[in-house]
Amino acid sequence: MTDTIRPSFGSSPPPVVYVVDDDLSVRESLEMLITAAGWRPAIFDTADSFLKAPPASTPSCLLLDVNMPDLNGLDLQRMVTTSGNRMPIIFISGYRDVPATVRALKAGAMDFLTKPINSAGCSRRSGRPLLAVTNSGRRTMLKRDCSGYTTL
Repeated sequence: MTDTIRPSFGSSPPPVVYVVDDDLSVRESLEMLITAAGWRPAIFDTADSFLKAPPASTPSCLLLDVNMPDLNGLDLQRMVTTSGNRMPIIFISGYRDVPATVRALKAGAMDFLTKPINSAGCSRRSGRPLLAVTNSGRRTMLKRDCSGYTTL
């Protein structure tokens, strides 16, 4: 039996997994992993390019590198959460930086992974928040879609 989460979304589009990392090889590896797991990847090389992209209309989560040029992952996390976006954030880092890990988790990150990322572990760890946000997103979309109807 495998620990990999294989989601089923019926006719709904799969949730988006945003990846923000300045390392091309990490982005490419995560894109393949996310696609193979049944999610829809959206890949960015900088925090700024992520911020400029339109938000997904489906449930989503963010895999975020800590150390990036210009705007770092912790700053981007703060910007995302203060904007009211409730997407789960999972940090990824090539360094075992305990203070950064503590800051990220205290600020609401769901997890903190160290590179190189184990594919099975990443699927399990990113899949659980995505399944939770998918179920929550479905309830929100259902409420929104039904809000124009009145009861009999």
